[in-house]
Amino acid sequence: MKESVTTFLTVPVAQVTCVERAMYEVVRHSILKNLYAYGPLTHEQLGALVENHLKLKLNDLAAWHYIVVEQDLELHGEIRSVPDSSPRLIEVNL
Repeated sequence: MKESVTTFLTVPVAQVTCVERAMYEVVRHSILKNLYAYGPLTHEQLGALVENHLKLKLNDLAAWHYIVVEQDLELHGEIRSVPDSSPRLIEVNL
């Protein structure tokens, strides 16, 4: 049986979802790698980089996995929104 990670989505509505652990870790690694490489990015910039990196691995589910994992990382404090940024920027929470 494949191991999964239970995540909590806040947008568009609060809900619990499960993601296969291997996919979660691949997306998590890509998010953190891009934030370390480029610094703070908008949600759209980071999403585009992650999707381009993962297209071959996740196909059409890349956008969904990105949103789920990005929200979960923010909820658990690994990444955060840059205070007072407009548009909203995301960075690694050091």
